[in-house]
Amino acid sequence: MVRAIADQTAAAYQFAALQRADLLGAGSRRAMGLVASVGVLLLAACNEGSVGYVEIHTFPGLFGPLYLNSAKIDPPRNGSAILQQDVGKTILGLERNGVLLPVCEFDVRANRIITVTVSAIDRLPRCDVQN
Repeated sequence: MVRAIADQTAAAYQFAALQRADLLGAGSRRAMGLVASVGVLLLAACNEGSVGYVEIHTFPGLFGPLYLNSAKIDPPRNGSAILQQDVGKTILGLERNGVLLPVCEFDVRANRIITVTVSAIDRLPRCDVQN
């Protein structure tokens, strides 16, 4: 966000300098202003896409606390939770006896929902990931 504001400020200073120098005609100034505005909007839009979403399905009461990249997740209501997560490699872990055990690893992509279903077979947690 700070980078977008800095880019907006830099574009505004450049545009003001061109106006002061009177290097552009009246029609070109409007075109340059339009181009600068579109550039600022595109930069702001690029910064917005740096998160994705993780939907976690579990069976209530079956597991201990879950962790997403070492951040504890509140127990999912009705066995389902949707969380916002930074883009990149993510590890879903389970705490057993005070030790964090990785259950599965998956990639979170920008503006996408990854569905993770956690189940238990023979008391061992199992993870099914769907993009």
